[in-house]
Amino acid sequence: METQNLPKSINMIVVVGITLLIGMFVMAEIGDSTRNDVTYSGTDSSAFASFTGAIDLDILSTSASATCSNALAYNTTDDTLIVDTGNYTISNCEITVTGTSDYDATAVYVNYSYSYDVTGEATAASNASEDMVTGLSNGTGWIAILIVVMFAVIILGMLSTGLNNSVNKTQPVY
Repeated sequence: METQNLPKSINMIVVVGITLLIGMFVMAEIGDSTRNDVTYSGTDSSAFASFTGAIDLDILSTSASATCSNALAYNTTDDTLIVDTGNYTISNCEITVTGTSDYDATAVYVNYSYSYDVTGEATAASNASEDMVTGLSNGTGWIAILIVVMFAVIILGMLSTGLNNSVNKTQPVY
């Protein structure tokens, strides 16, 4: 059966379906390619009611891959009473308390610098293209129904053509 024998509406449905699928793939690729890799850095402060043992700095709750440096511990919020750096070490944004001399361990504030990378952070363009893909994908249920109807019309068309030809004996039956 050739496509010229199919009703034009079936051909149109097939073309629209293929165009929608291609559009969804293109928009998904645009969404992926417009994401950014970003490095965040800055300074932060963490407060501890108990400055003992191994303590994670607050930035680790934002990014587990953060790196920290220049950490200084204070006993007051105005950065005046510094805890001696011999009382703690810092590694991978974790402070390990090694001593407790000359400071109040019940109220310690730690100021530190941090840095972490975010791969594939969303941009306005990636959000817009992903919204378009979501919008188009919500119509895939209808596309599936249209495809089933299209196949039913093709099969019914083939049967009616075959039955008509068998009655007239003008062409071979399918």
